[in-house]
This record gives sequence, C-alpha cells and structure tokens, in this order.
Amino acid sequence: MVDMTTWTDVEVDVVDDLHLDPRNVRLETPEGVPESDLIQDLFSNEKALDLVNGIAKVGWLTHEVPIVVERDGKYVVVEGNRRVAALKAVQNPYLAPEYQARISKLTQSIPSLESLRKIPVKVAPSQDEADQVVAALHTGNQRFAWTPSRQAAFFQAQIDGGKTTEQLLAQYPLIDVMRFVTRSRILGLFRSVDYRDAELKDYVKHRRRFPVSTLARLYDNEEFLNLAGIRVDEQEGDVNLTTSAEVFREIAEKIVDDIKERKINTRVLNSTKSDSYKQYMSDLRETLDRALEDEAAGERRRENALKQPTGSGTAEKTGTSSVSPNGGHQARLLHFVASWAGATVADGVGT
Repeated sequence: MVDMTTWTDVEVDVVDDLHLDPRNVRLETPEGVPESDLIQDLFSNEKALDLVNGIAKVGWLTHEVPIVVERDGKYVVVEGNRRVAALKAVQNPYLAPEYQARISKLTQSIPSLESLRKIPVKVAPSQDEADQVVAALHTGNQRFAWTPSRQAAFFQAQIDGGKTTEQLLAQYPLIDVMRFVTRSRILGLFRSVDYRDAELKDYVKHRRRFPVSTLARLYDNEEFLNLAGIRVDEQEGDVNLTTSAEVFREIAEKIVDDIKERKINTRVLNSTKSDSYKQYMSDLRETLDRALEDEAAGERRRENALKQPTGSGTAEKTGTSSVSPNGGHQARLLHFVASWAGATVADGVGT
C-alpha cells in the first residue's frame, strides 16, 4: 500500500525546476527529444490548450498537485505533465508555436503570471510508488480512464522495463492486470504483421487513432481466438500464433481494414449472439478458408518445383554417342557444308 502522507511536499519553479517526462506512455515520443517537442505534442494531441483556458477563466486549482520523481538530480513529472506543460506555456507561449497566439490571448486575462510561476508538487520516494499511484488514477475508476490502448501501453511499459507478470499482479492488486497485459500483447501481435498496404500498417500502429476496443470485442471471444490461430496463456498473458504468419496476415488485414473503413465497430460487434457478429465471424471463416487454400496451393507449387530436373549438364543423344548441345549444332553445320560442297562439284562436272 502506498502512503502518500509520507511523501515530501516542495514548492518548485515551473520553468526552471520541473521537467516533463519523455518516458510517459501518454506522450509516445522517443527519449531524448527536446522538452519543447513534448509540450507541442501535449498541445496537439492531449488538449493542453483546454487547461490554459481553464487556468485563465477559473484559476490554477490546487486540489491536485503534480507528482514528481528525482532523476539525475532533476524533478521529473510523472503525473501532471499536461498541467505542467500548460503552466510552462502560460509563462512562455512560444514553447507551443502553433498555439502561441491563442495562449497569449488567453493569458491576457490572468492578473499575475508571476503567481503561477511557483507551484507545490509531491515528490514520490521511488518510481515504483509513483507508478502505483499513476496506475490507480488512470486504469482504475478514481478518474476518467485512459483509452484502452493507453491503459495497455502503461502495463506494456512496465513489462518492457523488466517487470514480470507476477510482480505486476502483486504491485497492482486492485487492477485487472492480466486484462491489460493480454490487450497489450494482442495489440502488439496485430502491429507486428507485415501488412502489404502501408496505410493499414500506419493505421494499426498509430495508438491514438486505432480503436482497440473494437478489436477487443473479437479477441475476448474464444471462438475468434481459435479461428485466428491465437493462443493466450491466461496465467502469464503470453500470446502466440498457432497458424502461419501468412495466414494470420490475411485475417489481420481484413480486420484492420474493416475497422479503418468502419465496417465494424463496437456496435456491430456488441454481442456474440447478434446477427451482425455472427455474420462477421462467417466472413472471417471465408477469409481463413481462402488463406489456407492459397497456402496449400503455394506448398504444392514448391513441391513440384523441387521435383523438376534442373536440365544442367544434360547431353543430346545421337545414336550411342553423347554430344553436347553446341557440339551437335557444329556437327550438323559441317554435315550441311560437306553436302553442299559435294553437290557443287557434281554440278560442275556435268557442264
């Protein structure tokens, strides 16, 4: 259990003392990018401008304070990146160039920008304890939850950091960890497909756009898992294919394309007993049958190719002797020249 009453409260300078967290799964940006890029991302994709608007119209509400951890002697924000980005932009609108004019206009109504320069934060004693609080806030019911793919990304980040499923289960006892781990790994399975259509590849890999909740309506169904050749280890959350990569690609391409073109969504796949769900499963079976037929035909072609003679080193048979192709051509040419010469001599004698 986390006891936040033991955490240190400090007052820090928003501009000079606080640093946004490039490891934050919400940001989906590589480590090492400039902080200005992180701020731009939060304004472009996470509605940080709405927070600036709220600060300008209502004020800076202190019922929730950012949570930070100390890394390399710096305070890094692990909870509250949007709020801190908004406060940084209030102090310097040019940190979000595309929103600079709107930020500047909003900040004109703030009586004192200097009063927003320093804020209180809570310092988590460790990254693990900070992660537990972040998970409780964003994957539980205490606050508006992250999107399904963001929730899955959080736990995938923990796994990528070296934590085992057992450790996650122990660390987050109030959260259905296995559901998020399985979701993350199935999403990873679909993202690892070698899509022939570049648009599909980009669509499924773009975490903010891909509606994983629609995909979940399928993989939560055991019948679908069997059809698609997906095996889920319920103890560890591991996901493996029992079919070939080529066959699975056909199924994945159909599903992703149908989601992209809005042929299926959570309403179409609302219940496994609905006619629309049953029809879609029938469509997937047809796709699977065609993929298996194509795979079998390809295998037969490969087997036949292996049985065909290469033709190298063969010789043309002439009587009982063996003559190479070039030698046979030369012999026929000499025979023709000799015959022509004999005929010419005979014609000359008769004149």
